[in-house]
Amino acid sequence: MLKYSEILNKYYDSSNGNVVYITSMLQCQRYLNNGAAEDLVDILYSGTKRDDTLVFVFKKTPRIKELYKKWQAHELG
Repeated sequence: MLKYSEILNKYYDSSNGNVVYITSMLQCQRYLNNGAAEDLVDILYSGTKRDDTLVFVFKKTPRIKELYKKWQAHELG
């Protein structure tokens, strides 16, 4: 899915496996609180699936994959 960032004037494509899009504020906060700040690359606010949603763009790193597993298992605090 190709998305355009008006903040950084850049395109992101999740289909190539380099980034993930997170729309849950709680999930994003937990990722950031658990060391993923350097993996956050952008925030999309327009041209997304819903007009009233912020979309956080993270690099798909081993840390993000591990945080996702913990999120799915309800272990991320």
